[in-house]
Amino acid sequence: MMLRECSRHEVLTKTILEMDHFHNLFHYVQEPSFEISADAFLTLKGILLNCKPLIGKYLNSNYERFITSFQMLLNSENYLIRRQALRLMHTLLTEPLNRSFAQSYASDVRNLKQVMSMMKDSSHGIQVKAFETFQIFLACPERPASVSHILAKNREKLLKFVRELFAVENGEIETEAKQEEIKQRIDRKSSTWRI
Repeated sequence: MMLRECSRHEVLTKTILEMDHFHNLFHYVQEPSFEISADAFLTLKGILLNCKPLIGKYLNSNYERFITSFQMLLNSENYLIRRQALRLMHTLLTEPLNRSFAQSYASDVRNLKQVMSMMKDSSHGIQVKAFETFQIFLACPERPASVSHILAKNREKLLKFVRELFAVENGEIETEAKQEEIKQRIDRKSSTWRI
């Protein structure tokens, strides 16, 4: 709780981020005790969302270490941790000050494979949030060939997924419109950062 309060101040947040102990928070989030896990996640979230310009620089400078630590949360066996981590990652990726981080994230095939795997989760809530995060890869204006190859290779499966996901919540016309939008983005007819 005290650490969370410190994260509201840029100078203290910078100090926290520079400490090796910062990455221990990712381990504490996975503690079996709900109180410890929830407190650690709220603290991590506070640190990552409070001082946006500082966090943007941190994410760019520490991309590999941050992603490696964050992968633990996205791969957690705990449903709540996976869902909250996915929501937090989506928030970080859509923050305009983190555009460079989002570009790095969307250029990394490991991240694409992980998000596509999460789109197959048995939980509809995780599927929806994973799809929202997946759209970052489609919106990426400088998509590497490796990412484009995976998208093209899985095009039909992705369109089927969109049809099934949106058929639950929307009418047929909205579902077809969403499918067409995704098809164009996969085929690269739309290449702006519009998410």
